[in-house]
Amino acid sequence: MDKDIFLGRVRSALSTGSKEHKASAPRSDAFFRDDDFFRDAVAEIERRSDVDWEQLYLELQPTAERMGWKVNRVAGPEDVLEYMESLITKLDAKKLAITVQDSISDIDVQKLSDARHVSLTKVTKQLGIDDQALRDRVIEADIGITGVEYAVVETGTCVISADSQTGRLVGLTPPVHVVLVRRGQVLASLDDLFAIRRLQFVEERMPAYTNLISGPSRTADIEHTLVTGVHGPGDVHMILME
Repeated sequence: MDKDIFLGRVRSALSTGSKEHKASAPRSDAFFRDDDFFRDAVAEIERRSDVDWEQLYLELQPTAERMGWKVNRVAGPEDVLEYMESLITKLDAKKLAITVQDSISDIDVQKLSDARHVSLTKVTKQLGIDDQALRDRVIEADIGITGVEYAVVETGTCVISADSQTGRLVGLTPPVHVVLVRRGQVLASLDDLFAIRRLQFVEERMPAYTNLISGPSRTADIEHTLVTGVHGPGDVHMILME
């Protein structure tokens, strides 16, 4: 096919579409608006996340389940421990690893560890090359438990970012990953997340890295056979706490 004809068809396809779609398309200059615009936008995003948490939970659950998350909704910390106990029994888990984050500090996993006689490794920081023994314990864990920074309704994604409390290995190396999501942490869309990140960048408090986890680890071989759990957890659980 002639190159000009091909490009003409592409231009024609891009120029067509419903008015509704065109109206909802993001502005190309949105990222470069002034800082006050993003401060106001982020304030509104955070308000919606807090006020509309019930509706956001309802919308997040089916999306997350389609992405491969096993979603369970609970009332509070004691219900989280009950769920974790059943998971430990089902998997015959012997070793747990958990990040020590303020957002999940009321989950007394040590109590569960003592009751079920399983070892518990608590990770309070990013692990460096001098923490090999601790790294090995996390890698050997049967279940990794973390909080999240955000969960995104649009894509069923959990956002886990670097901070002084989050050890990235806990959510990446054990074969089973359990994330705890609280009200006020659920965003409607990735656009909301990017608006928050843009403001954090301007205010010089952007995380050093961010993991966007949308279900179990997936990969495909040369025959396009989908395999889970090759490069990370193959079994992922999302607990929505009210």
